[in-house]
Amino acid sequence: MFFPLKFLQNHPVYRVHEIPESFLRMSIDATTFGSHLVPDWFQNGFEQSPKLRGKMQAVYDELSGHDRQYREAFYAAFLYDNEIQLLCDDVSLSPALKQPRFDSLHGCLHALMTHLYTSTLGTKSLVDALGGADMLDHYRQFIQRNGDSYVCPFCGLSHFRDPSDGRRESYDHWLFKKYYPAAAVNFRNLVPMCAECNESPNKGENDILYGDRQRRTRRRALFPYANCHGVDLVVSCVHPPSIVNLNGEWHVAVSARDESETGQTDTWKSVFNIQSRLAHHIALHQRVWFTEFLIERDLARATYDVTTVRSALSEHSDRLSLKLASHIQDGGFIKAAFFEFCTSNADDAVLMALGEIASSDVIRGRARMAEVAAG
Repeated sequence: MFFPLKFLQNHPVYRVHEIPESFLRMSIDATTFGSHLVPDWFQNGFEQSPKLRGKMQAVYDELSGHDRQYREAFYAAFLYDNEIQLLCDDVSLSPALKQPRFDSLHGCLHALMTHLYTSTLGTKSLVDALGGADMLDHYRQFIQRNGDSYVCPFCGLSHFRDPSDGRRESYDHWLFKKYYPAAAVNFRNLVPMCAECNESPNKGENDILYGDRQRRTRRRALFPYANCHGVDLVVSCVHPPSIVNLNGEWHVAVSARDESETGQTDTWKSVFNIQSRLAHHIALHQRVWFTEFLIERDLARATYDVTTVRSALSEHSDRLSLKLASHIQDGGFIKAAFFEFCTSNADDAVLMALGEIASSDVIRGRARMAEVAAG
């Protein structure tokens, strides 16, 4: 992850998690099903939602077929599976509801928790019960809490939506709700994420805690709201751009700045396909970046001089490191790393290839503008 997110404290929408927590806790000793199993503030909403009641009834009926000790253990497992940061940090731990003895409840619990997230969260009855607070209000305050940063911290490439026009990014379930239904409406498990990161083949339905499809090999994972020290990017050129392949071929090595975060960083790189996405981004944008650089420094000429370009690159790269390797501009991290490569590691052949293509673009553009001006 390029930078950690700050968790927004004490938003009213977090209370939705009280609904399943209260329901399962009260069901331990309950002898009847009804609105007394949910928090007082949501009892009207419970009565107004027959679909939600039906899904709660299914869980209640399944629990009623077991003794009190089992119901108590199931509630404890529910609480345990909401310790998101603990599960991310400690590979010796396994999700409690993954135990085979709870298999009979997994389906109905998943149906209930998915309904709470996809339906209940957006209902008027819930919004009214929360004093008018909704997901868009949470997103707006979340963006403010994070310094009005709109860059996705999971890729550094995409731009979060601006909530001022009434839109928001989708929230990712860090522990995917298919496998971890208990945390479906726990906002410490919900994180705004750009569409590219949130979908397959990137995060999608990937299980962040396990490195294999059988979900047997635990791995450490970053917790998005915990402090992390970021990553370093090292760019290299596999094949320079040419007339037959204007994009060239690039490689980006990503490593944790703090060695203690190597495991978590490796998981993030794997789940989000970070290195290949960054390399692809360079391939698509390096031509424009280098052209802009040549224009800004007035170096786009018919006779391209590598020595002059090298001296100009050093100052340009320093300014980019301050300006772009930040939370302000999407693509800034990888753009700064690309120019650091150009400054420190690119040989003359690579700089010549970049410069000749960019210079020819500028010269052709100027010629077209002259033709238009001439009428």
